[in-house]
Amino acid sequence: QAPDDRQKLVLVGFTVVNDLTGVPKLPEGKEVLGKVYSLNVPEVKELPTGDMVLELAENPPSDSKLYRYDEGKSEWEELDSKIDGSKLSAKASGAGIFAVLTSKK
Repeated sequence: QAPDDRQKLVLVGFTVVNDLTGVPKLPEGKEVLGKVYSLNVPEVKELPTGDMVLELAENPPSDSKLYRYDEGKSEWEELDSKIDGSKLSAKASGAGIFAVLTSKK
């Protein structure tokens, strides 16, 4: 990360990452690969846009993508994801609920 990015994160104060047992309704024909995570910051703070990386226990299928749940629209937003072995990465605009989704088998 660039020094400017680290400085922005210091302004946030802290974040909380939880794995969720429930999940908002998934897009048609999709299923979760791995776990669903919630990335939260204090209500009075805003998390700057940055890189999101999730590492799975095994290599995901090639159609797997990182998704962020947009609470304002009540729908999942597909992120422009890159797969490198068992890691998926994408730019994310702020906190929220994140998951790796793939086509149902």
